[in-house]
Amino acid sequence: MIFHGAGLSIAPEICFSEIAVACENPEEVKEAYAQVLYDSVIKQCNVLKSAIHGKRGLEASSRTVSLSQQWN
Repeated sequence: MIFHGAGLSIAPEICFSEIAVACENPEEVKEAYAQVLYDSVIKQCNVLKSAIHGKRGLEASSRTVSLSQQWN
């Protein structure tokens, strides 16, 4: 199977200030923010893997990660 072109992967907004207010110190803020970003990327990668390797295409989109191809 050959893939080419580009698509979009859209995930929910990540609000730094909401994460920071729940933490007690700058180090905790840094760790929490990094974890939230990492988790978001992993969710997006899993949806993309399902779309490509699971041959689900745009149907692999989830409630929080939406795939689209604007030219279709």
